[in-house]
Amino acid sequence: RLCQNRARTGQVVEPVLEIIKESPVASGPPGTIEDFTVTISHAGTSTATAHDLTIADLLGDPNLTLIPGTVTTSVGTISGGNDSGDTEVSLSHLALAPGETVTVTYQAIVNPSAAAGVTVDTPATINWDSTPGPGGRVASDSDPEPFVTSTPEVDLAITIEEASVITITDTELVYTVIVTNNGPSTANGIEVV
Repeated sequence: RLCQNRARTGQVVEPVLEIIKESPVASGPPGTIEDFTVTISHAGTSTATAHDLTIADLLGDPNLTLIPGTVTTSVGTISGGNDSGDTEVSLSHLALAPGETVTVTYQAIVNPSAAAGVTVDTPATINWDSTPGPGGRVASDSDPEPFVTSTPEVDLAITIEEASVITITDTELVYTVIVTNNGPSTANGIEVV
């Protein structure tokens, strides 16, 4: 008997995603407000829809605080980030077909009291599945966007509110001295004379 071996060929159908987290500034004084853009797209080798996509940016660094109400997304529903006290930007349970892209933007403020030379780093992550619902192959990707604090910068202003004009002699006059820090960094050791 003659046996024949036939090579079988096929195509692997698998979603492969990549995440890119960007900010237009890589360093600045404490108190800087950073604008972040997180983009999720299919890599060149991706051949299928990614299911159960979860996007998360846990702002766990004590020197970075999310500004609530600044989170936007091009696709899906925001499940975390726009309420007071939120510490995570998140979207979940999305499906992303080949060629589709999700863009998430938000703002965060670098701790105004941080010292110079502090690296603030909070990577954004994505998780996805190769099939909808339970099962399938789970995969993930992450991308950091570090920010390094430079020398703190403060902009102090002082004003004096005069008491109303009084023509009576020997009357106590009250003045209000207002000192304002227009930032962005915390001003320490202020003395008003």
